[in-house]
Amino acid sequence: MRHANLSDNLIAMLGRISERLAATGKSERGAAREAGLSGSTIRNIREGKVASPRLDTLRRLAPVLDTSVEWLAFGTEAESGPRATTSYAASLSYDPSDASPLVKAPARGILEAGSFRPVAERADGPPLLETVPRDREYPEASLLIFEVAGDSMNTLTPYPILPGARVIALDYSKPHGRLPLRDGMVVVVEQTTPDGRLRELSARQVELYDDRIEFCPRSSNPRHRPVAIARDRRPDQADPVRVVAIVREISCLVPLR
Repeated sequence: MRHANLSDNLIAMLGRISERLAATGKSERGAAREAGLSGSTIRNIREGKVASPRLDTLRRLAPVLDTSVEWLAFGTEAESGPRATTSYAASLSYDPSDASPLVKAPARGILEAGSFRPVAERADGPPLLETVPRDREYPEASLLIFEVAGDSMNTLTPYPILPGARVIALDYSKPHGRLPLRDGMVVVVEQTTPDGRLRELSARQVELYDDRIEFCPRSSNPRHRPVAIARDRRPDQADPVRVVAIVREISCLVPLR
């Protein structure tokens, strides 16, 4: 039942969401959870508990509902159909014939759970850029490079992330890299000290629950522990952990001995 105070625009948006739910065979709760949102997200919009959904909410829902942010928000563009790649983000404007297969990616730090480094270190001079292959599934996404120093993911399956490895990841701060978090996804997360001066970067694996999202180590070292954020946290409640990037490639040099 729709709330009597919903605006005409919001009612139209809910109609489009319902249309895509029916087309994809998903429930409101199931689609929201698949998008990394609270299971009650769509219901709260429908019941008038949310004045207007945030753009980030629509960005997360769009690929799950096999449509675009523009269509969910405004009813523009085709609501579904074939795409050049498996990524909605890539379908917006990317033309493989117009782009180089290589891109420049900045080095963004060292992944080491339990090691807090000065935040100021990342602001000293321009970032070091490296040339790396464009991501095939998400060709418009910005990429980031990280070096691995810790052992918090040394038992990850099927591919462990070992000290000395290099990680290439989608920049989660940019629209084309902000994919819905899913169970088993490997991400780079940031934790900072209360004064904001020190930060820890680490790779962790996502586990989704009804009430929380956990970022878990996969390690033989028992000192590494999961960190979690609540799904229904208050808007003014600071997150103890922030997703920085989504890991896409792990590589390392083989010593010549």
